[in-house]
Amino acid sequence: YRGNDTIAGTTTTNASGLYSFTGLMPGSYYVIFDPVAGYLRSVADQGADTSDSDANVVGRTPTITLIGGQTDLKLDAGYFQPGIITGSVLADANNDNIGDVGISGVVITLKDGSGNDIDSDPNTSGVQPTTTTTDASGNYTFSNLTPGSYQVVQTQPAGYLTVTDGDTTTPGDDAANTSTTDNMIPVTVTANETDTGNDFIEEQPGTIRGTVWADTNNDSAGDIGIVDVTMTLFTDPNGDGNPADGVVYGSPVVTVAGGTYTFASVPPGSYVVVQTQPAGYLTVTDGDATTPGDDAANSSATDNRIPVAISANETDDGNDFVEEQPGVIRGSVLADTDGDGDGDAPLANVLIHLLDAAGNPVDGDPVTPGVQAVTTLTLSDGSYSFGGLAPGNYRVREDQPAGYNSVSDTDGANNNVIGDQTPINVTAGGTSSGHDFIEIEPASIAGHVFADSDNNGSGDAPLAGVTLTLLDGSGNPIDGNPAPGMQPLTAVTLADGSYLFADLPPGTYRVSQAQPTGYASVSDVDGANNNLIGDETPIVLLPGDDVTGRDFVEVQYGSIAGSVFDDTDDNGTGDAPIAGVTLALLDGAGQPVLDGSNQPVTTVTLADGSYLFANVLPGSYQVAETQPSGYGSISDVDGGNLDLIGNGTAISVAPGEHVTGRDFIEIRLAQPPQRPRRESDLGVFARAIFFAGEQVRHRPAIQSCELVQLQRFNLALPGLNVGDRWARHIQGFGGVLLRVAQIFTRLAQPGAHALARVVRARGVHFACSAW
Repeated sequence: YRGNDTIAGTTTTNASGLYSFTGLMPGSYYVIFDPVAGYLRSVADQGADTSDSDANVVGRTPTITLIGGQTDLKLDAGYFQPGIITGSVLADANNDNIGDVGISGVVITLKDGSGNDIDSDPNTSGVQPTTTTTDASGNYTFSNLTPGSYQVVQTQPAGYLTVTDGDTTTPGDDAANTSTTDNMIPVTVTANETDTGNDFIEEQPGTIRGTVWADTNNDSAGDIGIVDVTMTLFTDPNGDGNPADGVVYGSPVVTVAGGTYTFASVPPGSYVVVQTQPAGYLTVTDGDATTPGDDAANSSATDNRIPVAISANETDDGNDFVEEQPGVIRGSVLADTDGDGDGDAPLANVLIHLLDAAGNPVDGDPVTPGVQAVTTLTLSDGSYSFGGLAPGNYRVREDQPAGYNSVSDTDGANNNVIGDQTPINVTAGGTSSGHDFIEIEPASIAGHVFADSDNNGSGDAPLAGVTLTLLDGSGNPIDGNPAPGMQPLTAVTLADGSYLFADLPPGTYRVSQAQPTGYASVSDVDGANNNLIGDETPIVLLPGDDVTGRDFVEVQYGSIAGSVFDDTDDNGTGDAPIAGVTLALLDGAGQPVLDGSNQPVTTVTLADGSYLFANVLPGSYQVAETQPSGYGSISDVDGGNLDLIGNGTAISVAPGEHVTGRDFIEIRLAQPPQRPRRESDLGVFARAIFFAGEQVRHRPAIQSCELVQLQRFNLALPGLNVGDRWARHIQGFGGVLLRVAQIFTRLAQPGAHALARVVRARGVHFACSAW
């Protein structure tokens, strides 16, 4: 064309694409290149003037001016065969990372190889990006593309997550796809190439939802939502329900009002929801309450983890954690210091055990094999506490503190266990208090049983093996054994005479002694001397009291023994026993010793003539003989009154002493002749007693008589005294008899009876009797 837009000539390119217009007149010209089927015009002025295209988009070159003889070889037109980029946006419906269903309406943008927008409308101001939208099948196409490098960029479809992107057909001729999840596919297009398979795989994300509940009524079901609990989602590549092989997906969330949490836009796959244990709560259970069958097995319902498997577009609800606020058990161990049954002072360092409702130890560490008992020690104020307890019923058991006895436990059994009678119920977040143990320091009563070995009234030597019985303040035996029936609490004195009643509760007591055999009681510490201490002055025990000195003093009985003999051969010594003779025990002053019935203490000689006063208290005594009928006294051991031993030389009995040989010697009297009494005798009959059949007149050697024994009954005998003597002035029987008769005549009164015994004279006794 000439500058005036008239055609100057027409030509066609040769096989080499060359053309020429020759014979042109000097002037202004431009060339218009017709379209070429299957080709597109190249963009003008993109290179050196000798090799780039000069034609614009409609094929017209710039106007040039030729002068005569000039040849211009630079008006070129470039044509190229366009390329095509196609692909799809597909939804992975079954989580196999392969597209299954096309997604329509997805915006795809074509950029140059550097990622710059390609201006789709150069005639409009600014850059108009080159875009297209996927059709109903999810396909897209970019046509008439200049060969070169491009980037196909997907605008992420709403409600989907990227699975992968890339050229699935001819990726080798493209630039490296450095990321398959960045919504960009690099594509290199050659002339006339249709580059297909540039696909974007998407998947609809799932949603994981659940609630963190508080169980307020201990039924293991959630009742109230817990807010601000941190929840973390972990991937679970091997689907075993353990997050150890995964990583945190997204960011942790916290529960909102109602205790709910949501993990939105979660790619299909296996996950584990992990709860951070809320402060002040204990785990009750965790698990998927709605669709657990599509998840991995929940190996533990109390590990704060729930495995979840999410499919495309699934909302997996009911992944709930149920918690409960722990409870607390509190109490104290107190000492009763005043014996009133109430706790007064704290006891520290007492070991307390936590038991379940059945009385078994609560395991404080279920992970460690065996039972790890839960225990605590009381503090300086006597208090103890078990915190962090799951709601339920419990018991607590106390180790009995050394040196104390149990007074009471809160629920009444007093067996060092609280909760066996009335269970300790712990509610969610509640504190069950007042579970107290009351202890008391036991008291003791100690003393001795001593023997008074020197009869001075005080104990000198221990008595072992004496039985003591503990009585209450009223004198009733203390039961020493919980077995049926009364088992009196007793103690036996040791080798040192001591006894001890230990571990006694405070109170009022008495101690009763079983009188030791062979001993008499000298004294008891409170004075009554009745083998009972505490009846006059009660033994009062306060907590921790150790009452000592509750002593009993005993003295060993002595005895007095002797015999009554018959002097059968008139030699002044006993030869044959006399049985049935009554003897009386008198005190040192000659007064009868009385027995427990206030009767005189007497005994009777046995067949061997012996007599015995046993169980005689230490002291001075006399023994009086009742003169046996038909006998006259010859002698007794101490030489005084012939029927009384001890009036001359007292019988002294020391503790445990056995005095023997306290003997009486008697001689049998001859029977008087039967002859009438005469008035001249004044009622007195005198006679001589002949020994061995011999008469006195045949014994002229008798020199005198001495009155050595006198018996009187109901009548005084004036003028006749023991020791009276008279001489024989007349030789022969008659003179002696006359003299004796004269003496007894003076005594003759109705009712009088006197017996005179003649002292030994050259081995012959002369006796005379008067009635």
